[in-house]
Amino acid sequence: MNVKQYKLNYRLAIFDMDGVITETRKTHEKAWKKSFDAFIEHWNTENNKLIHKFILPDDYESYVDGRTRKNGVITFLKSRNIQLPEGEKDDTTLGTVNGICNRKNKLFLEILKSEGIKLFDDSLRLIKILKENDILIGLATSSKNSSHILRKLKIYNLFDFILDGNDIDTLGLHSKPEPDIFLRIAECLNIKFSKCLVFEDSYEALHMVNKHKPYKAIGLDRSEGMILKKKFSPLKVFSNLDDALLLKEELKIL
Repeated sequence: MNVKQYKLNYRLAIFDMDGVITETRKTHEKAWKKSFDAFIEHWNTENNKLIHKFILPDDYESYVDGRTRKNGVITFLKSRNIQLPEGEKDDTTLGTVNGICNRKNKLFLEILKSEGIKLFDDSLRLIKILKENDILIGLATSSKNSSHILRKLKIYNLFDFILDGNDIDTLGLHSKPEPDIFLRIAECLNIKFSKCLVFEDSYEALHMVNKHKPYKAIGLDRSEGMILKKKFSPLKVFSNLDDALLLKEELKIL
């Protein structure tokens, strides 16, 4: 579908990375499960408890998806009524928040190196169409590995503005599901919130963006059961970004 001839009703499209642009959601899920399960096993042994391990996909979607590593660890542990000290920044033990964070990141990078990084072609096609129509492209991710991943895939320069987990810490922003990261990108590019479109696969982030309504939120659910679509009905949730109907109705081609 050639949309070059049309005027689009948005000036900025902001994309999440994991699960939207890159096929790294499963990689995160594996790394988080191994990290949390190792901690829970250690915790149960040390405290003579029987705390449930990390459950996929429920615990990932409810407590980890879209959040910074530290926020994800704290939120998940809170769900199990566990509180840990923050620990040193380079800690790798199971007894601190930073320790679990660092162990998870190490596992994530090891899996990436072993299995590689895949790009969702439909997202790339949509980004190119938007750029052809003078729509700015932003990336809003809690990942601290975004630069490495995007450069590895040779798509770093497609984005007009990137804000990731490193920036969230540096700028003191709230991580997803709070909308801070989306708001900051729009402010930095001097775009009105009403002219922004957000593409997300996180239920929590979509819920918060839709609640604040500074943007138009589009859900992306690549799972076989379209779980997100069921949760978000009647909001628009798509299984891929190739759908011409999405361009026609959701981007409001005038």
